[in-house]
Amino acid sequence: MDISVDENGAWVIYPNIYSELNNTIIMKFNGTSIEFIWNLTVDYQRLGETFIICGILYGIDTTKQLHTHIAFAYDLYENVELKTMFQQQIEFTNPFMNTTYVGYNSKHQTLYTWDKGNILEYLLKIETQIPRISKQSINNDDDNDNDNDVDDNDSEHHHHHNDKPL
Repeated sequence: MDISVDENGAWVIYPNIYSELNNTIIMKFNGTSIEFIWNLTVDYQRLGETFIICGILYGIDTTKQLHTHIAFAYDLYENVELKTMFQQQIEFTNPFMNTTYVGYNSKHQTLYTWDKGNILEYLLKIETQIPRISKQSINNDDDNDNDNDVDDNDSEHHHHHNDKPL
């Protein structure tokens, strides 16, 4: 299980032990209440470590090799895997080849890792102002007023998500 905190709040990431595919479950918290749950069809066991930045789940390929990369990225607010977004692979290094924790500090835009007893810091450059269109604003532009298209809680997920992924 991974616990992550970003600009949008607290998250818990864990495997679905009842799934033959080892699906990945992500829970978004609002205070002490669960705000939303995602059940992704990505094998939790195939990712070395996971973390969330700006509402995007990232998975590191392996934490046991010196040179590795970000193997998976999923935008939790848009519900889409970001396969084609990156021009090139995002490299990641495990200097001691035993990373057991990766955490994001949104205030300092820094990743912290625990790698074989060593705390490491990775400074990040995060580009801001990615355009986002919430489902609520799409519905408001629609001529027909269909209230079934949008869950009232769903539009809240878009209010604080204005940053571009790594």
